Amino acid sequence: MPTTTTTGPTRPHRGPRCGPVTRTEAGGE
Repeated sequence: MPTTTTTGPTRPHRGPRCGPVTRTEAGGE
């Protein structure tokens, strides 16, 4: 499980462009 909490759908977090997630939550890039 990714340590980053996302408000969107559950996806394996590897980077800020890994899906429809907020960039600030993904990595801030």
